[in-house]
Amino acid sequence: MTSLNETPHADEVASPEELEAAITQFADRCYALPPSKQHFLLATLAQRPAIHIDTFAILLIMLESSDDGFNINDPELNRMVEHALTRHTPQEPA
Repeated sequence: MTSLNETPHADEVASPEELEAAITQFADRCYALPPSKQHFLLATLAQRPAIHIDTFAILLIMLESSDDGFNINDPELNRMVEHALTRHTPQEPA
């Protein structure tokens, strides 16, 4: 399986088993969230169905790492979120 930090080769294709395992892992982690966080995740995905997989992964980590009030106190995680937002948010022309 390719890490989010690695660039896959153009001819590299994940096997159906690898793809299914990755999707299952994400699904299991989503199901393990409390209901309020599951609803938040669902609402977020409904608004942006074309979300980047690394942004989704960070969102999931945020939900797993936050308290019931969705407060995140991990500086490393906050830095990752900021990086993802600047990387995937369309910039308006100056």
